[in-house]
Parts: sequence; structure tokens; C-alpha cells
Amino acid sequence: MWPKPAAARSSLCAVQPTMSPCRYCARLNTVRCLRLRRERVIDATQYEHIKSELVADIRDISIIQVDAETVYGAVAAIESSPVKTLDAVHIGCAMAWRPDFFVSSDSQQLTAAKQMGLKVRQV
Repeated sequence: MWPKPAAARSSLCAVQPTMSPCRYCARLNTVRCLRLRRERVIDATQYEHIKSELVADIRDISIIQVDAETVYGAVAAIESSPVKTLDAVHIGCAMAWRPDFFVSSDSQQLTAAKQMGLKVRQV
């Protein structure tokens, strides 16, 4: 069983000090933390805290179908900017979902999202 949510934000920020200490950052960087754990940059305790934060946050996540509208948005993002493929898929999902803000720490992705008409916020 995974531990209860705890100090994952501070663990994440210790690894990535430029990130704001928020639950959203923990969600965005969990996959990166898998790699950091494998590479022994963070220890097992830090990893477990971050993973538990993700589990707690899943209740707040909406899953978007990658449908034709999403793919068209991704293609449009790639055609209009030098954005990476997976970043373009994220933009395509946001274009279909129309969130209040598109949030990222990647300035290139934010520029592409803004060009596609999304309101952006950098973390």
C-alpha cells in the first residue's frame, strides 16, 4: 500500500528548486521522478512521497480522449511552431478541453499553446 500524502512537494522542490511547491507540480513531474529514482538522484522515501501525492491528486484529474479533434489540434500546433510531438498532443488535448489555463514549465510549449489561442501560465 502506498503511504498517505505527505511532504511530496518539498521533496520535489528539493530535486527541482525552481518549481513552485504545489500539488500540480508533483503531478506534472511524477514521471520525471520515476527516472530520477532509477538514476538514484532521489531516494526511495522522496519518491514514495511524490508518488503518494500523485495518487491523492488523481481525484482532480480529467482524462481526455485522444480523438480526431485532439489530433487536429496537435497537428496545427506542430505546423505553427517547433514544439515537440508529445507537447503538441498536450496542446491538442487542451484545445479540445478548453481549460481556464494551459500550465507548463516548458517555455517553448507555452509559446506554442499561446499561438493556438490558449491562455497560459508558467510554473
